[in-house]
Amino acid sequence: MSDIRLTEQDVQLEGRRVICSAYDVVLDNPARRRPGDPRGVRRALVHDFDDGLTLNWNQDYPGGVTIRGVVSLPEGIQDARIASLTLRLRSPRTGAVMRRPGRGLGLGDPLEEEIEYETITEIDVADELDWLRDQILDLSSRVRAIEESIA
Repeated sequence: MSDIRLTEQDVQLEGRRVICSAYDVVLDNPARRRPGDPRGVRRALVHDFDDGLTLNWNQDYPGGVTIRGVVSLPEGIQDARIASLTLRLRSPRTGAVMRRPGRGLGLGDPLEEEIEYETITEIDVADELDWLRDQILDLSSRVRAIEESIA
């Protein structure tokens, strides 16, 4: 049994599922818009022309899309089409957005050196992966050397 309940401030849908035959789902609250923002419609979900689901169609939300908590991709990334990507890493200590100058994501050994971070808004994912790969190779050679020295 399904039902629609209207309260003073909410619309509550009850049932097994919500079926929407439209191609746009618009979420908008004018009070939450940035002052002076000229953009019109806020399309949160769009059933797009490639039979896909698009979030933030045409970048209608100038604040972007935020995902909080655990993100799961059970099938992995099958087909990555990334025109641009901005990653922000927050320091657990200060909350600042961080990147290690000239080296990547501040994954160095804190026992060997003091780490200073600079604040950024964008990183190159390929550069970060290259840096991580180099770090893994370096650690692997260190482990091999230690194993050889105690063998």
